Amino acid sequence: MPKNELQHYLCLPFCSFYKPGSKETLLCRGAWLVEQLIQEQRLDPADFQGLERDVPMSPGSERDLEVLVCENCPFRKDDCDFQSIPPPPDVSPCGGLLLLKQLVVKRKITIKDLASVMA
Repeated sequence: MPKNELQHYLCLPFCSFYKPGSKETLLCRGAWLVEQLIQEQRLDPADFQGLERDVPMSPGSERDLEVLVCENCPFRKDDCDFQSIPPPPDVSPCGGLLLLKQLVVKRKITIKDLASVMA
């Protein structure tokens, strides 16, 4: 999937950190996982319709999901306040994590699906 398509389906509608027109070369781990699931035809961007960016999620609330998404994310070390200890008040996760959480809650994917992409 071309990066501009992924930005259209995931980054723009779900990520508060995404800046259109920026020359960011990295994808957050959540976006990478979404991209892999789409390429493997286990997920369709049409599944994203009706999902919202502003769904509350606090650090540690979905530990299994956070481990899969956040543990090897390229932004975790220097740029991720959501995974910092302690996290700042009212911190938001990346759009990839938000989208994946909603897709798991809506039963479009499972934690097992995500784990199998990582294998």
